[in-house]
Amino acid sequence: AGHYYWLEPRNAFQPWQEPEIGLMALAFLQGSFAYAGWNFLNYVTEELVNPYRNLPRAIFISIPLVTFVYVFANIAYVTAMSPMELLESNAVAVTFGEKLLGVMSWIMPISVALSTFGGVNGSLFTSSRSVPLVFGSL
Repeated sequence: AGHYYWLEPRNAFQPWQEPEIGLMALAFLQGSFAYAGWNFLNYVTEELVNPYRNLPRAIFISIPLVTFVYVFANIAYVTAMSPMELLESNAVAVTFGEKLLGVMSWIMPISVALSTFGGVNGSLFTSSRSVPLVFGSL
């Protein structure tokens, strides 16, 4: 734990695998899920109290907060595991927890599950507002 070898620029950008268009497309697709929640904002704007004040406030608070969490989570993953360990892991956060948290490693799967339920909650909350739009046009 605490290794920063892969964070040094001379090592971080070392090509250890030939780049392929398919793998790059897959990486972009997987990365897009992190930002998919912004689409839901359009459906729930009418539910906001005082949207002209609260919507910009929510955006200015959430974007730096989410960016901070993502960047530092990835720095933690890279300092705790090698790139090959990251690629071989089925669930990076769980592997990270097993490697660093010891007997408290059960926290990571619980956190992942809670995050998943939060995503499903957002999807259900906004999907219920878009279904009448689809069926109303038939």
